[in-house]
Amino acid sequence: LLEQRGGTATLGKVGLLVRSSSDVGSALRNLISHLHHHDQGAVPNLSVKGNTALLGYAIYEKGVPAADQIYAGAIAITFRIMRDLCGSGWRPSEVWLPFRKPRDAAPFRQFFRAPLRFDAEQAALVFPAAWLNRALQSADHEVQHHVASLLVDHKRSELSVLIRRAARAMLAQGQVSEEELARRFGVSRRTMIRQLRQEGTSFNALLREIRLEVACLMLR
Repeated sequence: LLEQRGGTATLGKVGLLVRSSSDVGSALRNLISHLHHHDQGAVPNLSVKGNTALLGYAIYEKGVPAADQIYAGAIAITFRIMRDLCGSGWRPSEVWLPFRKPRDAAPFRQFFRAPLRFDAEQAALVFPAAWLNRALQSADHEVQHHVASLLVDHKRSELSVLIRRAARAMLAQGQVSEEELARRFGVSRRTMIRQLRQEGTSFNALLREIRLEVACLMLR
């Protein structure tokens, strides 16, 4: 009930960046790239298979209490964000919730008004991929560029923290590569390897940790 009041308007500069994007797909990619300004314990992810898109949310910090409530709230906010971008009549094809079906699922049915899948592998909204191409009336390239420059904070965070977050999102999409991560952070693969070594870790070590955490989450 609390998170039904969420949406792009509650995300500050990140919300402004999302709304000023050219289309829904760009808006969601901007959201994924910058949500860590609000949420540093989880990552959103977007994947497309054929004509179906999946917008998910995954907690990667260990031992987070009340994870079920966090997932439910996060997907409610994600739903509101999609309606901000696609219109008040937008509905997902399916809603995935990674916890047991509650005794009273009526609030979920009333809010999402879409098929629900409890005990899912992750929290996600499933919808036709064609929505990603929808142009946004609020698009503004100058605003988008300006806000994006304000949100760049690579220098204030260790590279290993940023790569861990990005790799977790990429893993949810099915593949992770050093080259893609280096490109995303605007450095060469060799530079990325050197900086990670200076921080006492490596790409392979981070990837092993992430895979282990995902496996444990799925087993639970």
